[in-house]
Amino acid sequence: MQFIINIVIFAFVMGVIVFVHELGHFLAAKKFGVYCNEFAIGMGPKLFSFKKNETTYTIRALPLGGFVAMAGEADNPNVPENIPFERTINGISKIKKIIVLIAGIVMNFLLAFIIYIGIYLAQGSARVDGPIKVEAVVENSNAANLGLKTGDEITAYIINNNTTTIKDMNAAITSLVIEDVSHIIVRRGNETIQLQYPSTKLESFTGSQLAPNVKKITKLQSISFAFKKLTTESTTVFKTLSKLIRGKGLQHVSGPVGIFNVVGNAAERGIMQIMALIAVLSINIGLFNALPIPALDGGRILLTIFEKILGNKYNKKIENVLIIGSFLLLLLLIVFVTFNDITRLIK
Repeated sequence: MQFIINIVIFAFVMGVIVFVHELGHFLAAKKFGVYCNEFAIGMGPKLFSFKKNETTYTIRALPLGGFVAMAGEADNPNVPENIPFERTINGISKIKKIIVLIAGIVMNFLLAFIIYIGIYLAQGSARVDGPIKVEAVVENSNAANLGLKTGDEITAYIINNNTTTIKDMNAAITSLVIEDVSHIIVRRGNETIQLQYPSTKLESFTGSQLAPNVKKITKLQSISFAFKKLTTESTTVFKTLSKLIRGKGLQHVSGPVGIFNVVGNAAERGIMQIMALIAVLSINIGLFNALPIPALDGGRILLTIFEKILGNKYNKKIENVLIIGSFLLLLLLIVFVTFNDITRLIK
């Protein structure tokens, strides 16, 4: 039963993120008069659809994507022949086309920002700069084997012989997963101790209860804290993506299977954790789509800029080859990370 509940929650989480992203594209396209024959959430066979005005709205079987079918796109054959060129995505000005492409990314960040405001308003408190406190350690657990003890304060970690002070708990934990951390530094009473950090990374904290510094905040302060949270998470994701591009940390990347597992864990901890997860995933998807890969929004924005610069010398056939080629590479990446997810689950 829990498995079925997790599937429903997973579909909800991914559906919300994809809906908001595609809604950004859709609203911007409609604003500029682009003909959109379909607005779809999910991929694969249609489960439900209805038509309003000139657009068919559909929900499809696989909650792992979505799309807005705009007139002028090479992979959209279902456009009536009488649609004028100026109502196609290629018929509007290049600036308007870039706005349409970037709108989905902006909506992902806006979703995360609104969620963070809601969380801070509900909690009435926020984490502030300071060390991570170890409130409890289970005997013979991974955390105990790491050397942590109740009452310790994790103040810093060492990467490539450089000491980095911990200011934000979430950013620190993410760094401890992704970065090449060799040691963590803890304050134990009047002592400062270095603990060697093993390759098991985040699993090393299993069996411990970690807590950040917390203070009460006003409703107005929730907006500034939400913006700071958005900035911190975005910076962390950006750093992670930049490392992945350089081939570092690929073994830590999760695909649909890994995300499903994370969603299940979040569901067990309540609605606030689910909403926080939606915010983090929305930032991830927004930044991932901003990468200069032809099949993604960022790549298509770059191609649009090249088209503007080159004018008549721009070759659409080359663009289509680049988009299809990069799309196939993304499919290979999904296969790779899914294999990693399954391997981690069966270990």
